[in-house]
Amino acid sequence: MQWHTQLGVCRFYIGYQGSDNATLSLLQQLDSVRLVLFRGPFAEVETRKRWLALRASHHYAKKHGNWILMLLQSFTGDESFTLARQEGFHWLAHIDCDELIMPSTTLRGDLRRVPPWVAWLKMRNYEAVVESVDVTNKFEEVTLFKSPRGPKGLQWRFRLGSHKDLGWHHFHLYNNGKAIGRADRGPIRMWGPHDFKAASNASWAHPHHNPEGKEVHQEAPLIVLHMPYTNWHELVSKAKVAKLTCPPEVFEAAKDRNHTAVESCILLSFDRHAFMAAVRGEEVARQFWVGNCLMSEGSSRGDGKNCRVFRDVARLKELLVQDGLFVRALAPQQTLRAHELAIRSLARSMGIRVSTPRGEEAAPAIATAPSSQAAGTKAATAETVSGKGSMNDGARREQAASSSGSGSAAAGTEAGSRLAVTSEEQDAKWEAAVRAAERGQPDMPPAPPRKH
Repeated sequence: MQWHTQLGVCRFYIGYQGSDNATLSLLQQLDSVRLVLFRGPFAEVETRKRWLALRASHHYAKKHGNWILMLLQSFTGDESFTLARQEGFHWLAHIDCDELIMPSTTLRGDLRRVPPWVAWLKMRNYEAVVESVDVTNKFEEVTLFKSPRGPKGLQWRFRLGSHKDLGWHHFHLYNNGKAIGRADRGPIRMWGPHDFKAASNASWAHPHHNPEGKEVHQEAPLIVLHMPYTNWHELVSKAKVAKLTCPPEVFEAAKDRNHTAVESCILLSFDRHAFMAAVRGEEVARQFWVGNCLMSEGSSRGDGKNCRVFRDVARLKELLVQDGLFVRALAPQQTLRAHELAIRSLARSMGIRVSTPRGEEAAPAIATAPSSQAAGTKAATAETVSGKGSMNDGARREQAASSSGSGSAAAGTEAGSRLAVTSEEQDAKWEAAVRAAERGQPDMPPAPPRKH
């Protein structure tokens, strides 16, 4: 939520089906959050009726696990479109809690360039490559991603014998992206968790490009950074959720490695293998994660009776990034660490003692006021494209997006470097830089030496 608020997202629609009063109270306190309550003890009567009607009529209702999850996502997305239209928002995207939207320039700028006859956009997804065995905060620590696009350069394409984008074999999970659509015009609804569907409507019509007002979608300049299975504990916790939503016979079949039986509940192949590893114990789950998800010096891959060990991984990753198979994305890390630095500075100004471990890498020195922090579940985001932006001369421009009715607005900046905090004196210099940036004087002290 911090990252998307920084981009200019005004509203988060979260489908909550839990039963914890504390979590519900926390989410309701956030001005930018609106909950879709359709299951559990907090369900709203009318929303629950619509959910039960969908459940009774949809063919997924007779299945379990991932199939019901997709039905839940579609229902939450359709409800969110209705709410977004009522609140006057212009765009709405459906994303999961392990995904971040990354604009090519700014969110507002990318969306304003979309032709008016286009109903929705398809955002390509980039899948995380984990480089460390001890990731605790994926959004700050994971910066390497697999690209869905083919390798750069005609020489590589000739040698590989393909001019097409890379297929499903390149990713552990999905390769078909996510959608972002207009919420302020013709009717749009969810078409599964990855696409939207729009009926013909006069609001899409254009005398030359779309005279009949049919549904038209394009590839978006935005991308989605997908961060699944960034540590082995995620694999175990996801398996526990699947165990609750799948029949007992599926759990027993997973112990016996019966792929066919598990497929009735878990859709994707990698998820099935991960589930079957997790049900056999935490040590098996850890070995599966290290062998399939970790790309680090000395990590191993099982290949039949042979074991292959990665060596010179740093050079390999450099070449993969150079050839376009991998992408390094640092903006979320820089922005969120900047928020942390600003929070520490604010706490110290209020007399709260905050210690900074020596040698810990800190965020960029210029940052705006921190946004609200909260853990989200499956979330849909809405953003309006009217409003003023703020700009920092030494950073990339991040425009604010404000609601045409109610709703919060946010504007932010990014700094261009990552620095290591080495002493309390250096902390004081950075705090002074933050205060200078807030006054519109973004002069920076010299960067301290990095510690390795």
